Amino acid sequence: MNYSYCPTCFTPVGTLANPNDPTATTFLALAEVQRMNPTTPVSSSVQPTGIPAMPLPNAVPGIPEDAKQGWNWGAALLTTPWAFRHRVWWAAILGGMNLLLWVFFLVAIAASGNSSSASSSDPSDDTALWLGGIMLAGSGLFWLLKTLYLGLNGNGLAWKTGLYRDVAQMRKVQKVWAGWGFLIAVMTVVIFIAVVAAHS
Repeated sequence: MNYSYCPTCFTPVGTLANPNDPTATTFLALAEVQRMNPTTPVSSSVQPTGIPAMPLPNAVPGIPEDAKQGWNWGAALLTTPWAFRHRVWWAAILGGMNLLLWVFFLVAIAASGNSSSASSSDPSDDTALWLGGIMLAGSGLFWLLKTLYLGLNGNGLAWKTGLYRDVAQMRKVQKVWAGWGFLIAVMTVVIFIAVVAAHS
């Protein structure tokens, strides 16, 4: 693999650290150094050597075909934490908002059970019920779409983060995410059924 950074100091090959920069974070091309100091030849030890160097972090030029294959259960079932870890920010934010909506829904069910004895025919109750139903329908549609998208593309998205040194490591970690995803999904369904059954 042809890299362009020194493995020891991360200086781009073919450049020198700028002597006027105390932070040593800017670099000068060798040609520019020679132009500025024509009487002082640049040592051959700093000429481009082609030494394999470490690539820049997270610089993944493409996604291998074997990395993209398969369904990613961790991304599909454990969307919010998985997306935060893999920097899929839109899924992390929308997934978190969707999760909060369902938590609010469960709390509302529990609260309605405490006030069920006070019967009321207030029309505003019907309006709130309709609005809640529309919100939950939209939430369910979002859940379905994001589950399909992240399940199909999760492996590729995980690889693009640059967190994994090879495909084997990525798949091993994704299996752990999948295991936690299944466990929390089952627990969530059980809690939801228990809350609904207790207040039906």
